[in-house]
Amino acid sequence: MYQNYKVSRFNTMVKIDDDNRLIYNGLSQGFSLLDSSEMEVFDRVQLGKRGSITGEDRNIIDHLLVNNFLVPVDIDEVEVFKKHYLKEREKTDNMGLTILPTLNCNFGCAYCFEGDEKSTALMPEKIQQSIFRLLEQKGPTIKSLNITWFGGEPLIGLNIIKKLSNRIIPYCDTRGIAYYASLITNGYLLTDEIVAELYLRKIRTIQITLDGAELLHDQSRFLKTTGEGSYRRIIDNIKGYIHKYPLKTLIRINMDKRNMDSIYALLDDLAAQGLGNTGRLSVYFSPIEASTYACGKVVDDVIHMKNFAEHEFELYKYALSKGLCDLGLPYRLVGICTASRPNGLVILPNGDLHRCWETVSDGKKKVGLLGNGDDLTKNAMETKWSSWTPFAQEECRDCAILPNCAGYCAYRFIYHSEFHGDFNTPCPALKYNIKDKLLHFAASKDPAVARLLLLNEARGGEAIR
Repeated sequence: MYQNYKVSRFNTMVKIDDDNRLIYNGLSQGFSLLDSSEMEVFDRVQLGKRGSITGEDRNIIDHLLVNNFLVPVDIDEVEVFKKHYLKEREKTDNMGLTILPTLNCNFGCAYCFEGDEKSTALMPEKIQQSIFRLLEQKGPTIKSLNITWFGGEPLIGLNIIKKLSNRIIPYCDTRGIAYYASLITNGYLLTDEIVAELYLRKIRTIQITLDGAELLHDQSRFLKTTGEGSYRRIIDNIKGYIHKYPLKTLIRINMDKRNMDSIYALLDDLAAQGLGNTGRLSVYFSPIEASTYACGKVVDDVIHMKNFAEHEFELYKYALSKGLCDLGLPYRLVGICTASRPNGLVILPNGDLHRCWETVSDGKKKVGLLGNGDDLTKNAMETKWSSWTPFAQEECRDCAILPNCAGYCAYRFIYHSEFHGDFNTPCPALKYNIKDKLLHFAASKDPAVARLLLLNEARGGEAIR
């Protein structure tokens, strides 16, 4: 019976022409091209038609059910996803540590959410010992450990990275704990010799930030002591190691009102420097945000998420043509980050514990102190993070991309009032450009979709965005 089914609330549909639709389901990751006969059956269910399902309609219904495009009428899809979400979020067999060897930085970026009055101290031996003791305490119950080296500029504390890694890696190896490590750096100190040291310590992912083409980048990401630009040195560093080590390099490209028109020139230069089609480097785009009081002075430069989403999609297409990224289906469960997991911590050089690196400049937001034996479950700041859930947010519960976004970023909700200007929306760009991305992905992977789009364009039609 048609009335036994309903259309999934997590569908996104894109019109190709009058007879064909793309449909994607965020919960199942199902993605399909529906022709006119399939759409006719889909519409019968959507319109609440009553009656028995016979003949070819049965096969179509089965296809739609397998991909979750249709679901049984009595299914509460939000509850189904909630169970999956909580199962993933509440896992205790993984530990995720973001370790800051120092808050000191060699750059003077105006938009840094940590502010410009950071401590220059390196993490003392006492705190390093406490990190290892924390691992020893958790070791018997975890199967994997993910460490992100962060700062400040973490390479200022390279010796700390080496020393801690030299203790932690053998510990994990002897106990069968899977070990993963990444580094977030401005790239200025990333010489070939240093990359060799990092690779030896099992760092396999490096993220570097660029701020547009060379001139604009150098205006915002310059050496703090001399004002000298950093772009050319960073590019030369990447070129020096990219073909030597099987590392994944992520280039985060910051975008604001000042530089968004220069990013095409940046992508051209990255390709011209031989960084396209390496299989080891990819770019992604991120808006500059006035996300803490420390960086509120850049509020006039930030762009609204809807505006960013339009530019982001066009930039991804261009980057794809240069071999600088791949455009796949939307990720799932983006909002389950280290901050929301039981064994996720950010460890500052002085031993302060935070849940999110966005809060490290504000000691009032710490959730504990390393080595104190604090019961974090009784800490009011910790409760803010552990009690947060996207299912308490009406805009999340009613959203088709909830399985992908999963709340996107707990910090944006918990400290929503600290965001400045137009950029205080808690929603990701995907909310505004998912149809464009799905259409482009389908056309790049399926020649049939590409042909339909060309035919529709030739007839003067236009796909729904």
